[in-house]
Amino acid sequence: MGRYLFLVTAVPSGPPAEVRGRLMSELRAAGLRVINVRVGRHHLEIDARSDDAGTDAARLRAALGGDVEVVNLDGEEAVTDPFRRFVALFNSERFWEAHEVLERVWRIDRNELIQGLIVLAAAFAKLQEGSEVGFHRLARRSMELLWSEQRIGCVDLGDVKSGIANAIKSRSPFKIECKN
Repeated sequence: MGRYLFLVTAVPSGPPAEVRGRLMSELRAAGLRVINVRVGRHHLEIDARSDDAGTDAARLRAALGGDVEVVNLDGEEAVTDPFRRFVALFNSERFWEAHEVLERVWRIDRNELIQGLIVLAAAFAKLQEGSEVGFHRLARRSMELLWSEQRIGCVDLGDVKSGIANAIKSRSPFKIECKN
């Protein structure tokens, strides 16, 4: 049995917390081994265990509509430029995956600035789970960890902190520019 992230382009309407709770119950009742559901503006992320990801993707497609992309979460993908990959995933609102990309780097480096970016992605994952309290707590914590104005990889931390300050007020994601 493997662990997979099913990215579904069809997003039911409603507040993320309500959609998430309803979907988790319905999908579990249908026999899917759902670990978590995150509701983005443009996609759903269904974190689940599966013996046959292709069959489960087809079941999700039939139940929810839209396209289904399957990401295998077992094993670690080698990433040439983890900061560029983080930015691409973050800007696609795939926050949980963005978090995971830098988590691998942080485990080796233990750099507080990298941890700040990880916590930022986790904050938005909490928002997709319908937890505004979790979002605010983690977004503020990321601001504390991102104490520098420097650049880490291609990410300008000054720009990121400005984005976080606006996101805390608006409760909505922002884009990060990857600078050379």
